[in-house]
Amino acid sequence: MRHFNEEFKMIIQRISIISLLCLVTISIQAQSQFSNYGNCTKNTYGYINVIDATKSIKPIYCEASLFAEGLAAVQKAGKWGYINGANKEIIAFQYDYARRFKQGRAIVKVGEYYGLIDEKGNFVVKPTYFDLMPYELDGELYYISRNHTFLSGIINSNGEEVLPHQFTYIIPYMANLSEKRLYENLSVFAMFREVDTTKVSFYEQFKESPYRFSPEKGRKDIYDISFNRIASREITSYSDDFTHSELTSIDSYIEDHSSLKINSLMEEIQQMLDAKEVYNSKSQNSKFNTLPTTEEEFDAYMAQMGYKKFRGNDGLIGVKKDGETILSPKFKIVNWWGGILFSPSKESVSYLKEQYSGDFDPNIKDLFKFFCIAAGDHEGGTVYTMKGDNVLELGRYGSFEASSLGFIYRTRNEDATSKGSGYKTGLINWKGKTLIPADDQIIKSLDSGRILVKKVKETDRGIEEQLALYNESGKVIIPGGNFSEIESFREIPNLYLAVHPVNYPSKEHKKNSLDDKNKRFVVLKVQNTTYEIVQTFMASSVSSHSLDSETGLMKYKLAK
Repeated sequence: MRHFNEEFKMIIQRISIISLLCLVTISIQAQSQFSNYGNCTKNTYGYINVIDATKSIKPIYCEASLFAEGLAAVQKAGKWGYINGANKEIIAFQYDYARRFKQGRAIVKVGEYYGLIDEKGNFVVKPTYFDLMPYELDGELYYISRNHTFLSGIINSNGEEVLPHQFTYIIPYMANLSEKRLYENLSVFAMFREVDTTKVSFYEQFKESPYRFSPEKGRKDIYDISFNRIASREITSYSDDFTHSELTSIDSYIEDHSSLKINSLMEEIQQMLDAKEVYNSKSQNSKFNTLPTTEEEFDAYMAQMGYKKFRGNDGLIGVKKDGETILSPKFKIVNWWGGILFSPSKESVSYLKEQYSGDFDPNIKDLFKFFCIAAGDHEGGTVYTMKGDNVLELGRYGSFEASSLGFIYRTRNEDATSKGSGYKTGLINWKGKTLIPADDQIIKSLDSGRILVKKVKETDRGIEEQLALYNESGKVIIPGGNFSEIESFREIPNLYLAVHPVNYPSKEHKKNSLDDKNKRFVVLKVQNTTYEIVQTFMASSVSSHSLDSETGLMKYKLAK
């Protein structure tokens, strides 16, 4: 599992603060822009149906959201409305801005204010807010909002106030505003700074100088996942802010003292902070500590599983399991290595359990942890299974990482004349069988179990990075050079999105190409070791991640 150290986590928090500051600033600026953008002078948007081309929607809209819950927000003639997958108008074009639906609610803008509508276009929350930002917490949808005072609060999807609108900022404890929380039992923190509104409103002050109210100073309140305030502190700079160690202690304390009443919990947490104590959770449920991070921690962790390093008479190191020798003491260096896989294939699970001491993490759904041994000296080494089987030889500068099919490994490229990568990359399966031989290529194991390979090639036009697709056995499906971009559709494993160039672009050409230039995109269907082009369309940009699995529609932009 990834380990977030103290410094990195604080950086993430600061990035989140800066990101939210920018979002609020943009939201204010955009109030004078959305109504003026609608003549489609630059781009138009449409939707490709990747299953049935006859159900695609032509690029006739000036702006568009992704499809969600059967509807998409689109703009024409300066107004936004909603269409269904058959391009039928479901909610009239009447808004100055609109976002896609989530849990039966969508954010829309009327004039300079935001509100929430249901799937029939009825207002559930009237447009009275300067800003609404969706925030999902344990499956429930909330909105960080700014009301008529421009102070921040939180409302639920029915418009009921969860946190009062009395803060200058409310920011989620998330990894760079993703859906993953940094702490299990902490939801958001709120900042409050005194605002002098005797001459002009807070909104006008913020609009004039938003960074004057940046959340690096003021009273900081920390809330649990029930939106109870559980800690507070006056902050004068980032240096006296809550540290990651303190937040982890608070998070762990809440985990182990859930029966305490909120006032008692808050009092005990404050005493812990005042005493500068570090609290270690008894339940060991912290999602950022599923794997040890230091050699000492790893030794203790593996000892619980019965594995132990030992030294022979000459001082070299070996490995034992429950007292029986797995690796003879012939190595100068022996390191444990832990890897993770999300939703590994059923075929690999039994083998990983047997050979790599793998198992699913009880705290995180679909997360599979496994282990291996790296042993050797400073000139190179070997990767072994936890049964002592040799699976991978690595040189001095070699490295490896886990993928869905096995180990992606890198070795130093000794060819001094090579103009490509300084490393060769290959892929082996869990048994050590070569799937992709080491070459000047970057390998990515896709969710579908297939393998995307980028090979560096020198041509008359310059250095090309040619893409190829292999199946899980290492056989070529799409040869290198046919397509300059290849993306998989997560929801439809046998379909791929690709760019079909007239002349394969060089690295320099790709670097200097304009994003707003239309290219020839294709949808590919793969079967066994063959593929066919099932659709072709022109677009300046499109992403496989924009596919809506319910409708089969994927948004794209066409440049004029």
